[in-house]
Amino acid sequence: MSNVIHFLREHLHNHWGHLGQAQLSQPALAFLALMEKAERGSPDAAVGDRAGAEP
Repeated sequence: MSNVIHFLREHLHNHWGHLGQAQLSQPALAFLALMEKAERGSPDAAVGDRAGAEP
């Protein structure tokens, strides 16, 4: 399961330009998108730094 979450988070991160404004109706995917949005908006997060993401 962690591999699926890792893949989805990386996909959202890499394609944020297209997916960032999408209205996602699937709750789990919408939650992952919310996490991505929060990480991108955090002034403490370094570029490329993903808390909890595998290297």
